[in-house]
Order: sequence, then structure tokens, then C-alpha cells
Amino acid sequence: MANLSISLSAEPIFHLGSFVVTNSMLTSLFVTVILITLSLWAVSHVKYTKKPKGMQNFLEFLIETLENLTNSITESPAKTKVIFPFVLCFFLFIVLNNWLGLLPGVGSIGYYHTPAAEHQEVATPSGEVAHE
Repeated sequence: MANLSISLSAEPIFHLGSFVVTNSMLTSLFVTVILITLSLWAVSHVKYTKKPKGMQNFLEFLIETLENLTNSITESPAKTKVIFPFVLCFFLFIVLNNWLGLLPGVGSIGYYHTPAAEHQEVATPSGEVAHE
């Protein structure tokens, strides 16, 4: 019978002194780099036009939709101006982290140590003792 190991905590990758760097921290750092790169790209490539194309069109749609949602909750454009940047950052960070978690191999980054296989006696349904 296979010995299943399910870990709910983040797997440590390496240590910086007494500070432990985990696979979740690396994923979060990767998402942060993606968001910063996307933001810098958006700032440098924004064209003021009535018909945006490509990525600018998608980003404008996303930002306007989330801004309208935030405005419908706060019911005040002044409050929306203050709260919206935080809402957008949290939303994008959480969504990208969750999406990256769906990719094969992302959650399994780490060093997995398995103890040497030991012989175990297991009773079979017929009552015989089997060695694994």
C-alpha cells in the first residue's frame, strides 16, 4: 500500500540565515514581477485613442469593470479614487497566484525528502501477512 503524504504548509526551498524561503514565496515573487512588468509595459505603451487595440483594450476593460464595481460599492467617486488602487492590486495578485497554482509543477517546487523504504508487514484481506 502506498504511503501518501499531503502537505498543507509551504515547502521550504532554502534558508537565508534564520529566514526560510518557501515555494509559495517564490510564486508570490514571480507574480509580483509579472504585475510590475505588466504595469511598466502599460505605462509606456498607452496610446490615447478612442479605439484601443490588443492588450491595451483588455487592460482598459479590466480596469474600468473593476473601477465601476468599486464605485457601485462605495457610491462615491472620491472614495473610489482612494480605495480602487488597493482593490485592483489585491484582485490581480490573488487571481494570478491562483491561476499559477493551476499550472502543473508550480505547487510542487521544492525538495521532497522521503525516508528510506522500510519493510512493513501488512495484513492482506485473506489474512496472510505480506512484506512491503
